[in-house]
Amino acid sequence: MEDAKGWIKDSEKTMIAMGAAMGGGCRKCAENLHRMALDQNMSPKDILGAFLQGLEAKAEAVNTMREKVRSLLDDGQFASDSSIGQDSKLASLIRIAAFTAANSAPDVFQEIKRAREQGVTERELKLCQSVARMVRDHAMKFSDQEIGEGLSETVSPCAAACSCG
Repeated sequence: MEDAKGWIKDSEKTMIAMGAAMGGGCRKCAENLHRMALDQNMSPKDILGAFLQGLEAKAEAVNTMREKVRSLLDDGQFASDSSIGQDSKLASLIRIAAFTAANSAPDVFQEIKRAREQGVTERELKLCQSVARMVRDHAMKFSDQEIGEGLSETVSPCAAACSCG
């Protein structure tokens, strides 16, 4: 994996970034990284593999969140029916917020269309977007903090970036 100097190769960095793009739901990143991979003469198999690894990791992250919900609620409360106790307008706003936090613009736009058909106002949509962005920003900070604390136990803080540690 490392070259003669102990660095990760550019093509491998691109593949790592491709997986991260899938995890972060960034379609623009995926397009740009795909173009970079082609410029680096990466094989279609390697490109697909990097994207699929990222998607599989994202699916595992969803399962981790399901387990978190189960741990927060009594087992009997956890149901597969996601509409329990919510009117369609509220459910649509929740979905818009979740799609926003997941960086999935196409899904946001599709859900906004449904929400408008259900009578959701522009003011409600703007509030929903503000809340989603706030949560996304906080989630990123909390996750970075948790990951940083976990890494500091196993790897020196700059081991990936330099050769001091």
